[in-house]
Amino acid sequence: MLSAELPFRQNEIAIGKAFPLLTGVLSLVVEAPTEEAADSAAARLAARLSDRNDRFRTVFYPEGLAFFQRNGLLYLTVEELESVADRLAEAQPLLSSLNADPTLRGLTDVIALAIDRADAEAAGALAPALDRMAEAVEGMAKGNARPMSWQSLTSGAAPDSQSKRKFILLQPVRDFGSLEPVSAALAAIAAATRELGLDKDPGIRIRATGGDLMLQEELKTIEEGIGLVGLLSVSFVVILLALGLRSAKLVAGALITLVVGLICTAAFAVATYKTLNLISVAFAVLFIGLSVDFGIHFTLR
Repeated sequence: MLSAELPFRQNEIAIGKAFPLLTGVLSLVVEAPTEEAADSAAARLAARLSDRNDRFRTVFYPEGLAFFQRNGLLYLTVEELESVADRLAEAQPLLSSLNADPTLRGLTDVIALAIDRADAEAAGALAPALDRMAEAVEGMAKGNARPMSWQSLTSGAAPDSQSKRKFILLQPVRDFGSLEPVSAALAAIAAATRELGLDKDPGIRIRATGGDLMLQEELKTIEEGIGLVGLLSVSFVVILLALGLRSAKLVAGALITLVVGLICTAAFAVATYKTLNLISVAFAVLFIGLSVDFGIHFTLR
């Protein structure tokens, strides 16, 4: 509806050419109780969707790229990097021991050894880790599991909502012959979620958004409501014709003319433009209210 020569449309087109992975995308938002859980769920889901070439042209999970896995620390400030390095150095004995025996038994052995050998200063440094572990165990005992984030424990910062939210960018194969062009892609996402068991984990939440999805929802809303709106429009027109004309013959003539006119107009639109859009659907309701005027003028004459 808007000219491609407009400045903002020109900018939009230029951005699409420069960043083709960001055009016509669906954004999947994966949330979990911890950053590790969110990253694991997003990585597994992205890998599964990458195999569906029949439904997606591209699947892009930025944080899962090998480049960021290797060089992610370089995006920290010097102060943040020094803080992380210091914490990793302090946790090095713990991490080395857990690497040798990454089980609950290994964890309890390391904690017991640390408590036995720790002085007052070391015990203070160990307190945050013990507090986080205690919260996780107590929550599980009460039936309210609260997984512990090892990354937040290492960084020293409390986990925030941003770190527990991951984004996957998808370019779906769209079917423009349907009023729901991305419905097949959404079905593939739902199927992958079920296959991975992510839908059974109450702590994981997966949502989708994007321009195409919002347009589809608008079309779906109109499709669901057009029947009721059309029925109400016809009902009010019939009532007004009956009150104004006071003749069943004239009312029938006006309504038949109205129906024939709507059919001819829709046929001309399909034959001329091949496809209909959102305005075409809404036009049917407008046609009923506007074109009946000609029938009213003729019958009154």
